[in-house]
Parts: sequence; structure tokens; C-alpha cells
Amino acid sequence: MATDPIVEPITEPITEPAPTDPPVAAAPPADPPADPAPAPTGWEADRIRIAGGDEKLLKRLERYGTSDEMIKAGIEAQTKIGQGLKAKGEPGKDATEGEVIDWRKANNVPEAADKYELKLDEGLVVGDADKPLVDGFLELAHSLNLSNEKTSAIVNAQLKMNEQFLDQRAQNDTKAANEARAELQNDTVWGNETKRNLNMVNAFLDTAPEGIKDMLWSARTTDGTPIGSKVDFLVWINSVARQQNPLGTVVPASGMTQLDTVDGEIAGIMKEMAKGSKGPYYKGDGAQKMQDRLLELNTMKEKHETLHRK
Repeated sequence: MATDPIVEPITEPITEPAPTDPPVAAAPPADPPADPAPAPTGWEADRIRIAGGDEKLLKRLERYGTSDEMIKAGIEAQTKIGQGLKAKGEPGKDATEGEVIDWRKANNVPEAADKYELKLDEGLVVGDADKPLVDGFLELAHSLNLSNEKTSAIVNAQLKMNEQFLDQRAQNDTKAANEARAELQNDTVWGNETKRNLNMVNAFLDTAPEGIKDMLWSARTTDGTPIGSKVDFLVWINSVARQQNPLGTVVPASGMTQLDTVDGEIAGIMKEMAKGSKGPYYKGDGAQKMQDRLLELNTMKEKHETLHRK
């Protein structure tokens, strides 16, 4: 006899649980902010200033590594432009002198390079420094039969470029000089002796043959910085000046030599020393400074005497 099943059969369909969305992965942490880019300097800063927001011009300026390269490229471009500006129908190499003269008259080309009548923009002049370059260009322009108008336009453009270059260089020179002085005034270099040491350098260079001092101060390093704004050079030449004239930092009193002035100052300090252990040489805020000065004066005098015994 059959028995009833222990589990009754399922009569309703089994409903599958509704699918759930997979868990969303957490967003990766944001990268830390990048360090700000350093402010542009030197030729990079000059390019940005000259471009004045013109991206196309900025891209063109980036082709040149230095401002000198830009100026040279400008001159070369002007030369090439001039070579391509020859008027049609100009006399060939077989033309007679009369044909050349007639053609030049008809096309506003002067009879000689020194006869060009340049029309310069307001404020522009051909200075003494510009004249050799301009005269050379006028020779080229005449050989290419360039008219007064074309030649004037090219000279105007060149003078403006020169003016911009000199203005920028003057700004760079002022900045370099200020930075050099600030570094020299640091206590690790010259500190409060900066003015005295610079005066000593100038006095030392005054003893050089005529023109050497001006030649030296007008010299520039390969990056265009005046040599007089290079701290390493100033420190070195000051040490040379001290070797040549150990008393160079001493300003002589009226009617006295530097050595007399040193002797007088030593005598004054020795007088304070003679007042004993309670005197200003041994006690008080200025004691250490006075002691250091006496040592400095004696060292200078000893070096001076040694130098002059040789």
C-alpha cells in the first residue's frame, strides 16, 4: 500500500530573486596638485613679452635660442627680402652705364649708396653705434637697386628691433646689478663691507693702464650678463686688490697717507687699551669690535710692510 510523501509537491512556480547591480568601485584618490611652474626668466620671458599674447608670434620666437639669434635672423631675412625685391625690368649685367642711370632715376634709386634719403619714423635716429651697420646695408641696398622707399622701410624696421633689444638689455643689466649687490650684502659674502670692497675694486682698477677699467666693466659673459654683476668675479678681483694694496680699504684722513691713517687708528685703540681691564677696549658693547679692528689694522700693516720689503 502506497504511503503519502513526507514533503508535499510544490505546485507554484519558483520565482528567481531579482538581479542586483554589481557594487560600484570607489573612485581612485585624486592626484595631489602639481607644484606651480617656475616663472619664466631670461629669453623665455622676453619672448612672452614681445609676443604680447599672440600665440603664432610666440611660436615663431621659440625657434630662436637667444635674442641675439633672433636679431641675426632678422637681418638675414631682410637681406633675403632685399634680394627678392629687385624691380622687374631692371638693367641686366650687360646694360650700359646710361641705361642703369636712367632706370634708377625712373625707379627712385639714388645714383650712389650715400645718396639715399632715408625717411625714418618719428623718434628714430641713426646713432653713432648704428651708423656702420646702416652704411653697410645701404651699400647692399644700392647694389640690389632698392628704392628709397624700400630701403627706408628696412632701416626703420632694423632700428626698431635694435631699440627694443637695447631697452630689454638695459632692464636685464639693472636686474643683474641689483641681484649681485643683494648677494654681496649677504653676511656670508661681504655683508656691511660691500660698499668699501667695491670702492677698493674701483680704486685698484684705476691703477691699470688707461682704458682697461672701462674695457673690463663693459665686458659681458657668454649669457650676456655684465662681468661687473658676477659675484664670483667681484670677490676674486677684490682679493687681488687686497694683495696688491693691503691698505686699500682704508680711507686716508685729510692730508695723510693710508699708512699714516692706519698708524693713527692703531694708536687710538692702544690708548683705549692702556685704560686697563675696565676700559672700553676690554668691557662694553664695543669691546669686541675694537679688538677685531686692531687685529685687522695690524694685519693690513704687516702685509703692506711685507709687500714693500720685496
